[in-house]
Amino acid sequence: MITSCLDIGNDLTYEGITTATELQHRQRLCRTRIGNDLTYEGIATDDTLGKDFQSMEREWRIKREEVISRKRKEAESNAELARQAEEEAKKQALEEEEKQKEEARKKAEWEAMSPEERDLAALTGPEINEQQVFDIFGRIDGFSDENKRRAAAAIKAYWEEHGKWNKKDCSKKQRAKVQHIKEILGGD
Repeated sequence: MITSCLDIGNDLTYEGITTATELQHRQRLCRTRIGNDLTYEGIATDDTLGKDFQSMEREWRIKREEVISRKRKEAESNAELARQAEEEAKKQALEEEEKQKEEARKKAEWEAMSPEERDLAALTGPEINEQQVFDIFGRIDGFSDENKRRAAAAIKAYWEEHGKWNKKDCSKKQRAKVQHIKEILGGD
């Protein structure tokens, strides 16, 4: 194996090659051989070090760009999620505010009603129970004629819906109440 250019240079002079051109040519070959031998043995020359560095730098840039791109996408995604959460929170706040306004409006309307009007509103509401219907039935005779007919019609509808209007479906007390409602309604 060739260990240095000086050894080759000395070998060339011993072989009798004396011209400077011949010596320069042999030294170039020597450098090429040494470069190949050193690269082959894992020792790189300046050219291969430069190329390796450029290759590594290129890979590093690509990885860096990928990381930056991924982080940018994550940041954009997080920003979008935060924006959506903020919009949802605003929407819920507006809905809650509207609900509170509606409840306040209904409460104000309820307080402005007379007791007869409250009973009529309760009869047409979905949350009325059997006991409330019987309580209102007990007060129906004190209503004005118009409100008395409206309340009687609402009580009739409730009792029909709950199977307490037909003669065969109710007790004697209930039949008496049904008869009273029929009298108010004019014999319906």
